[in-house]
Amino acid sequence: MKSTKLSDSSGYMLFESLIALAMVSLAIYVLMPHSVQFFTTLKSAGAEVAYWRVAQDQMQVIAKGGSPIGSQASGGILFTTAWDPDAAQLVVSGSDGTERVTVRADEIQVEDP
Repeated sequence: MKSTKLSDSSGYMLFESLIALAMVSLAIYVLMPHSVQFFTTLKSAGAEVAYWRVAQDQMQVIAKGGSPIGSQASGGILFTTAWDPDAAQLVVSGSDGTERVTVRADEIQVEDP
């Protein structure tokens, strides 16, 4: 019995479709882990930038002779700050409590606005 659907005038549609599906599946299989890793890295980098932004703001206040704010929100994260004047250290903790940034007060330069 001879099949006429495999070699009609439009070509081998089923075979070409399977090759295209295999190529798309392979591309998704290869690129999906890289995409997930990229967005995870981007999110953690954004949180780190927010930590350093709060630390810099608080150190500017301390360097000008003021007292730091106890809690501050930046980048969607609530930060708490603790200033130790004896050790000249500022500790910035996020609401998740997973990261800490310690900056020495003598490393910050005060800029006049």
